[in-house]
Amino acid sequence: MTEVREAFSFSHRSILELSPSRARALAEAMRAMPAANLSLAAKQALNAIPVDHVRLGTKGGLPFEFLATDLYAGCLPLKSLCYGNCSQGLLALEQGFDFGVRRLNHFDPELVASDIQQLSIDQRWIRQGWNSDVSFSDEGWNRAAMLAELLHQHGRHLLIITKVFKDPPASAMQRLQRCNSEIRVSISALDSHVALTRRLHFLHAYRLAASHGVV
Repeated sequence: MTEVREAFSFSHRSILELSPSRARALAEAMRAMPAANLSLAAKQALNAIPVDHVRLGTKGGLPFEFLATDLYAGCLPLKSLCYGNCSQGLLALEQGFDFGVRRLNHFDPELVASDIQQLSIDQRWIRQGWNSDVSFSDEGWNRAAMLAELLHQHGRHLLIITKVFKDPPASAMQRLQRCNSEIRVSISALDSHVALTRRLHFLHAYRLAASHGVV
């Protein structure tokens, strides 16, 4: 436990130790990118991203066998895009959608189970989190746990990519751990001290319990 805590402490210090000039340059870039995006958005009427059914693999209409539909349609508003330069947010804008209108996609356990059964026998894991993030609400985490349980029943595992905007409920955390789910937490030198601390604390807690957390 001591070694893990020290490793996380070192990672945290390394990320935060930016020179004053580097920190100013990053701050200026962060301010400029959202301003440009908002200027573009102001020139057009935007629609909410359509809610869809959660599907898995190529038989479910995904471009790759390892992908699942995001549990959320939509993610963050343009002024809050991760580091001001999210490719998915900018793509949504180009297509006339408001990336900040966030709604849960439909989750049909029977449809998901059917997709799992049609996965390639060699595809042992499924990625959740490529256009959005499960961690915006307790219900997002609960549905992630449900997806993990369905995959686990069929000998597969869930891999979650997240920025941990909200910690999972204890019950969802335990369910994910029981299914040997892997959670990869995205961090950056551009993260605020508060956000970085929250993400590292979550990752530390999950790794201690499940040994499947990755920065």
